[in-house]
Amino acid sequence: MDMDGIYAGLVRQIAGGTLSVKQGENIKQSVERDEERTRLQKQIVKLEAKIRKERQLNRQIELNAELRKSQKKLEEFDVY
Repeated sequence: MDMDGIYAGLVRQIAGGTLSVKQGENIKQSVERDEERTRLQKQIVKLEAKIRKERQLNRQIELNAELRKSQKKLEEFDVY
Protein backbone atom coordinates (compact mmCIF):
# COMPACT_ATOMS: atom_id res chain seq x y z
CA MET A 1 0.00 0.00 0.00
CA ASP A 2 1.36 3.43 -0.90
CA MET A 3 0.94 6.74 0.96
CA ASP A 4 -1.92 7.84 -1.30
CA GLY A 5 -3.85 4.70 -0.46
CA ILE A 6 -3.26 5.16 3.25
CA TYR A 7 -4.34 8.80 3.09
CA ALA A 8 -7.47 7.94 1.10
CA GLY A 9 -8.40 5.24 3.61
CA LEU A 10 -7.89 7.63 6.52
CA VAL A 11 -10.02 10.35 4.92
CA ARG A 12 -12.82 7.88 4.20
CA GLN A 13 -12.73 6.64 7.81
CA ILE A 14 -12.95 10.18 9.15
CA ALA A 15 -15.79 11.04 6.76
CA GLY A 16 -17.69 7.98 7.94
CA GLY A 17 -20.50 6.75 5.76
CA THR A 18 -21.01 10.08 4.04
CA LEU A 19 -18.19 9.65 1.53
CA SER A 20 -19.01 6.79 -0.81
CA VAL A 21 -16.37 5.03 -2.85
CA LYS A 22 -16.67 4.26 -6.55
CA GLN A 23 -14.35 1.87 -8.33
CA GLY A 24 -11.39 3.68 -9.90
CA GLU A 25 -12.22 7.00 -8.27
CA ASN A 26 -9.69 9.03 -6.32
CA ILE A 27 -10.39 10.92 -3.11
CA LYS A 28 -10.77 14.30 -4.83
CA GLN A 29 -13.45 12.95 -7.17
CA SER A 30 -15.27 11.33 -4.24
CA VAL A 31 -15.32 14.60 -2.32
CA GLU A 32 -16.51 16.56 -5.38
CA ARG A 33 -19.28 14.04 -6.01
CA ASP A 34 -20.33 14.20 -2.34
CA GLU A 35 -20.39 18.02 -2.45
CA GLU A 36 -22.57 17.94 -5.57
CA ARG A 37 -24.93 15.49 -3.87
CA THR A 38 -25.18 17.76 -0.81
CA ARG A 39 -25.84 20.77 -3.05
CA LEU A 40 -28.66 18.89 -4.78
CA GLN A 41 -30.21 17.92 -1.45
CA LYS A 42 -30.22 21.56 -0.32
CA GLN A 43 -31.70 22.66 -3.64
CA ILE A 44 -34.51 20.12 -3.29
CA VAL A 45 -35.38 21.38 0.20
CA LYS A 46 -35.47 24.98 -1.08
CA LEU A 47 -37.66 24.05 -4.04
CA GLU A 48 -40.11 22.18 -1.79
CA ALA A 49 -40.39 25.27 0.43
CA LYS A 50 -40.94 27.53 -2.60
CA ILE A 51 -43.68 25.24 -3.91
CA ARG A 52 -45.51 25.34 -0.58
CA LYS A 53 -45.35 29.16 -0.47
CA GLU A 54 -46.23 29.79 -4.12
CA ARG A 55 -49.84 30.78 -4.76
CA GLN A 56 -49.88 30.74 -8.56
CA LEU A 57 -50.63 27.32 -10.02
CA ASN A 58 -48.55 27.79 -13.17
CA ARG A 59 -45.51 28.76 -11.11
CA GLN A 60 -46.08 25.72 -8.83
CA ILE A 61 -46.09 23.49 -11.91
CA GLU A 62 -42.80 25.00 -13.12
CA LEU A 63 -41.21 24.54 -9.70
CA ASN A 64 -42.48 20.95 -9.54
CA ALA A 65 -40.84 20.19 -12.88
CA GLU A 66 -37.57 21.63 -11.60
CA LEU A 67 -37.96 19.63 -8.38
CA ARG A 68 -38.44 16.38 -10.29
CA LYS A 69 -35.29 17.06 -12.35
CA SER A 70 -33.27 17.64 -9.19
CA GLN A 71 -34.68 14.53 -7.53
CA LYS A 72 -33.82 12.46 -10.60
CA LYS A 73 -30.21 13.73 -10.51
CA LEU A 74 -30.02 12.87 -6.81
CA GLU A 75 -31.33 9.35 -7.50
CA GLU A 76 -28.54 8.92 -10.07
CA PHE A 77 -26.01 9.73 -7.34
CA ASP A 78 -27.60 7.16 -5.03
CA VAL A 79 -27.44 4.43 -7.67
CA TYR A 80 -23.65 4.46 -7.74
